[in-house]
Amino acid sequence: MKFTPYLRRGLCGPIVLALSLTCWAEVSVIDPAPGTPKRPGILEAIDGDSDPFGLVWQKYRTHPSVKVLNEQGLANGDGYPSIAVHPTTDTPIVAWASNSPSGYDIVLSSYDGSWSTPTVIASSSLDELDPSLVIDPATGDVHLFWWVDDSTPAVLHSVAPQDLSSWSVPDVVSSPTEASLRPFGTMHNGNLYVAYEVHDYGYGATPRQIVLSQDIEGTFVPQIVTVTSYDGTIAPQVHSSNGKLWVDWIDSDDEAGWSRMGAGGQWEPVQLMPYDDEMELRYHVRGAIKLIAQQP
Repeated sequence: MKFTPYLRRGLCGPIVLALSLTCWAEVSVIDPAPGTPKRPGILEAIDGDSDPFGLVWQKYRTHPSVKVLNEQGLANGDGYPSIAVHPTTDTPIVAWASNSPSGYDIVLSSYDGSWSTPTVIASSSLDELDPSLVIDPATGDVHLFWWVDDSTPAVLHSVAPQDLSSWSVPDVVSSPTEASLRPFGTMHNGNLYVAYEVHDYGYGATPRQIVLSQDIEGTFVPQIVTVTSYDGTIAPQVHSSNGKLWVDWIDSDDEAGWSRMGAGGQWEPVQLMPYDDEMELRYHVRGAIKLIAQQP
């Protein structure tokens, strides 16, 4: 009998493995008892498809306490969500690339008893893609990164106060002369960082740079972590845990690469870790890298 393994990943809980025969996925909040934080979760279908994560917007549960976001996202062709929980207010916040007649726009919704009507954060005649939310726990500010799919793609950034009442005019993080895409941000030791891939020989060409940029007094200052010859989606991610900062990425069809910033600010030698498929990369390999990278 063929079965499909599913992962239910709560943002603040462990990964639990279950079995099912159908494909489902959703972004939702389960309303808890009064006074209890509302934590969003993603239910994801893993069915061996080459791109199973496109199913993320498929509604599954119908219980009254489950508040599902963007039920029509799968049919609409929306992009994968970035999810954060504000550390001060416990407000779940979700950003994604919403498909519209004019292309993809970055939209955002937050939860306070119900999901707010998605607010358009970035829109143009071009596609705005792959948002990444980062919250500064010290100030409460909510940072948002994304990229614009132009002839020379660019990584952009905007910031809002804790109440999300207004967003700053987007600033361009990347170099205007280099194709830069797929940002992923984090906070580390009070500083804002964003990783992204740079096609410095032209959009789609190889080799490609993996770049980490730090916000220093309002200016993003980039540094090259390493270079890869992989011609697929690199999807670099920067992480901070246990006082350590590292970047991981897809280095080939069957290997992930990663490097950690050393005590002197220099990048340690690149290490590679094999993976068999997207599920293993997302749920096992990047987790295994974290276990190693956060060690002394």
